[in-house]
Amino acid sequence: WVLRSTGGILREIARVAQVIADGDVTEQIRHRSDDEIGAVADAFRALLDFLRDLAAAADGLARGDLSAQVA
Repeated sequence: WVLRSTGGILREIARVAQVIADGDVTEQIRHRSDDEIGAVADAFRALLDFLRDLAAAADGLARGDLSAQVA
């Protein structure tokens, strides 16, 4: 059960990573746990948050808003 569950979680994270790589930053990673896979999911969520901020700043720049900041 554990291997099947872990494999499913990793496949889901890989699927979301591919969707993000294709330019869709609206996808979500829902898995949460206190193990290494949870840490990977947390890191992907942080990366996704950064990419969303970056995309929002780029949209603002395209509209002429030069006040956007990305940290």
